[in-house]
Amino acid sequence: MKKIILLISMLLLFLTSCDIPTIYPPGYQPAPDIENDTESDTGSQPDIPAHTHKYTSYHTAPTCDTEGYDTFTCGGCGDSYTEITEAALGHTEQKLDGKAATCTETGLTEGAKCSVCYRVTVPQNVIQKLAHSYDDGKVTEPTCTNSGYTIYVCIACGDSYKDNVTNSIGHDWQEAT
Repeated sequence: MKKIILLISMLLLFLTSCDIPTIYPPGYQPAPDIENDTESDTGSQPDIPAHTHKYTSYHTAPTCDTEGYDTFTCGGCGDSYTEITEAALGHTEQKLDGKAATCTETGLTEGAKCSVCYRVTVPQNVIQKLAHSYDDGKVTEPTCTNSGYTIYVCIACGDSYKDNVTNSIGHDWQEAT
């Protein structure tokens, strides 16, 4: 940043030492020549030497949401003004794809952003995860050594859980004859 300021200062110093035609803003009237003024100044301000503005201009290009303009600055006194030269460009929207929610992940709605400045113009909203969609279950009957239960499996993601657990039926020991 310091280099830029130094370059601008050097450019302004160079331009003020050159005999460049003066550019006046629209409607501007240069101050009268004070040195040839025959009326005496009785005010408390000191006499101001005659000065003719020598304006240089700097162009600022328009962006998506700001107008383009020219800044005119006098190298002698620093007086400046701006003129709007171009309308703002407006955003160039780029679609952001949405994503459906599942029972394992949240989703996103469709959105949009500007492909030039990357500002989000249509925000994406989060879609909450869906509930699992379990099948009717597979029953495993109890045996004499193992418990019985029902396994339910989600038809979308394969998640499963065990429910309806029943105790094993135990051995049926009968006397041999």
